[in-house]
Amino acid sequence: MAATAIPEGLETEWSVSLGGPLSSIVVAGGRALVAAIDRHTVYSLDAQTGKELWSFTAGGRVDSPPTVHGGGVFFGSTDGWVYALRASDGELAWRFRAAPGERRVVVRGQLESAWPVHGSVLIEKNVLYCAAGRSSYLDGGMRLLRIDPGTGELISEAPIYSPEPETGKQRIPEKEERRDVRGVLNDILLADGGDIYMRHAKMDFESGDDTATGTHLFSPLGFLDDTWWHRAYWIVHDQFTSHWSGWWKVGNQVASGRILSYNEDEIFGFGRDKYPGGNTGQWRGGEKYHLFAYDRGTAPPAVTIDRKGKKKNVPAAPTLEYRWSREVPLLATALVATRDAVYIAGPPDEFSAIGEGDEVLNLEDSASAIAAWRGEKGGLLYGAAVSDGREVSRVELPSPSVFDGMAAAQGRIYLALQDGSVVCLAGDK
Repeated sequence: MAATAIPEGLETEWSVSLGGPLSSIVVAGGRALVAAIDRHTVYSLDAQTGKELWSFTAGGRVDSPPTVHGGGVFFGSTDGWVYALRASDGELAWRFRAAPGERRVVVRGQLESAWPVHGSVLIEKNVLYCAAGRSSYLDGGMRLLRIDPGTGELISEAPIYSPEPETGKQRIPEKEERRDVRGVLNDILLADGGDIYMRHAKMDFESGDDTATGTHLFSPLGFLDDTWWHRAYWIVHDQFTSHWSGWWKVGNQVASGRILSYNEDEIFGFGRDKYPGGNTGQWRGGEKYHLFAYDRGTAPPAVTIDRKGKKKNVPAAPTLEYRWSREVPLLATALVATRDAVYIAGPPDEFSAIGEGDEVLNLEDSASAIAAWRGEKGGLLYGAAVSDGREVSRVELPSPSVFDGMAAAQGRIYLALQDGSVVCLAGDK
């Protein structure tokens, strides 16, 4: 959550076209930083004027924005390397090969390392954490690294390989130990309470262990997935049930959504107001999308789910009590909570009105709604008061935001849009 407050009367202060697709955006030290993903390039823009200060091209895709720490800009690339640049001028300070070798594979028409690194590396207590690889079951697993951000020197490395290293076969321990065989897919790392998480798993970067759990923000699809698959969503919890008979259970017990922002006391999010029981969950129970605020102090006891997805005393309907809940005129693909308001951005929502009062689906309305979702009808920025959810801002955008493509800093809103532009909105001083 951003500590800044955003004034009223938001208007476009500057707009810069970089060409897409763009990553999310970060703002720090008077600079807005964003990656042109397929062009392997990180851009640094002046946060007040939008002027390009410098750019740097890596050896592979950069799928998420860099991490700013001290006087440096740090990021990983699908070429398997971690880069450190000087924030002042973008000059290379050091780079480190996180991949164990230089083997290449073709991914969506481009060469990548068999052990890629996500763009947004984690720096916690002056240690850089990253993971090279795609899965603990592929290409010998993943490599967990700790690096000194000042020098680029390796502090420690640990392999995480789910099959037995000697036989290449999946481990089959005794039944009572079966929970220890988990496996993990690479994702943007997250620090919470001194622990480091990758998707569902609490990671030990010294031993490579991935069996511990803890309450944190995660999605089983990963933080970069923008597909809105109905059986997966973001949650703040310690586990998720992803198979066809249990995907909806956790979402009815803890605050969840397509995108969330949280701290120790509260969660803001956009998503379904409930999940219907059953295998498909295709909008058959009267559920709707909503923007909500949830006080974490009202959370029910932790959900307990066994390996088969069974849970005792499962309520038939959601048990959450939101502080406030509002229907909004857009489908939020980005969300930022600030000191006074929570802001969402995305395409206008034309799906909610389809079929209302009609027994037959209107195909023309459906086509129009799909066109809006694809960004053909521009985008919206919408602000709601943190206290009660009342509307405080609504601004039309030339294009919807990229997924999770919004930042707030120094009284301004910054957006990376699907049309390849970066926009800064400012209000009354």
